[in-house]
Amino acid sequence: VSQMMAALDRCVNAGASIIVLSLGCTGCQYALDESYFRSLPDKGIMVFAASGNVGNDPNAELMYPASFPGSVISVSAVNSDESAWYKSAVNNQVEYCAHGSHVVSTGFSLSGDSC
Repeated sequence: VSQMMAALDRCVNAGASIIVLSLGCTGCQYALDESYFRSLPDKGIMVFAASGNVGNDPNAELMYPASFPGSVISVSAVNSDESAWYKSAVNNQVEYCAHGSHVVSTGFSLSGDSC
């Protein structure tokens, strides 16, 4: 959690206006600083985060930060035929769906340098 928050700070300090988080955790909403996420839209920063990979389980725990209401836009995944990807979380916090399987990426970084 501390590494994610440090990476967010780097993005904010670098002048990012859109931050995309393809990550999340369950039960960590208290370790994350929700007020920090609530402050970002007031700074003109949009945050998108993955809804999770628990499938369409109505009893699954919500993923954070995607499920912070009003400050983080929760995104689930669809297949190329636009049906729900079998692992993508579908819950009442999801606001958008995007292609999430067989997506070609330009790179991968765990260092926090992908602002």
